[in-house]
Amino acid sequence: ILIKSCDLSPGLNFIETNFILPDIEIIQYKNELGVQFIKSNFPKLIIDKDLEELAKNKANKPNSKLIEMINNAKWLIKAVARRNETVQQVGALICKIQSDFLLDRSSELQPLTNLELAQQLKLSPSTVSRILRSKYIQTPKGPIEMKSLLASSVSKTRKVTPVKLMEEIQQIILSESTKLSDQKISDILNKRGFNLARRTIAKYRKKINIPNSRRR
Repeated sequence: ILIKSCDLSPGLNFIETNFILPDIEIIQYKNELGVQFIKSNFPKLIIDKDLEELAKNKANKPNSKLIEMINNAKWLIKAVARRNETVQQVGALICKIQSDFLLDRSSELQPLTNLELAQQLKLSPSTVSRILRSKYIQTPKGPIEMKSLLASSVSKTRKVTPVKLMEEIQQIILSESTKLSDQKISDILNKRGFNLARRTIAKYRKKINIPNSRRR
């Protein structure tokens, strides 16, 4: 009876734990942020010197196949070093732009896109996209996925995140003397340089659970 009551697959009861190993970490200097690569999280790649000597001097007859493999390994080591340098550059720029958020001076991210990062760093957008994919940065708030520190602007003429726009809409509605339609709110914000359509106002008004003017 005891045997029948035992779980024959006890390992299935355990959930696999995914450990996060950040590529870079934030270093704080007073009110400024810097970043550095976390070398301890990644193995150091080196080529055995004795193996190189063996490949070159094997009875004065170099081993061409082994030399080719060593050269490929050297290329890989250089490629990894370039990749790490690029990760650090991208991380440094993100931290510079989002420093207020990372230091808890603001609850909101600054508008920042993949394309803007690429333009400022003179890299291709595809390179930046690959760098951001599944990369983490160790911050005062804990490990954060790098791409989550990006935020699109909802306006083409003025940098404003969705959170900031919702705050603006809420403030206008709270201070209204007469019930303002989405078009009226759009007109007010457009005078401030936002250039937003009525449907955009309606979309973000609904996100903060504020009814339209007829139901307020």
